[in-house]
Amino acid sequence: MRVWLLKDGENLPIQDNVSRMRTWILADALTSYGHDVTWWSSTHSHQRKQLLYEQDQRVAVTQSFELLLLAA
Repeated sequence: MRVWLLKDGENLPIQDNVSRMRTWILADALTSYGHDVTWWSSTHSHQRKQLLYEQDQRVAVTQSFELLLLAA
């Protein structure tokens, strides 16, 4: 099953030295059961107050888990 998660303002798996938060934990659990996960978020890191990318970005975290980041 393809699952979309929509959550902004949490740590993303592409950031270094961050703790996993609810959406990330949920995404990992879903992929462990064989689902394909797309997590929609923004290109802005709320915790670090920095822009991660200048434009929309698609990032493959694993083969069945991807981030779709919308420019903010």
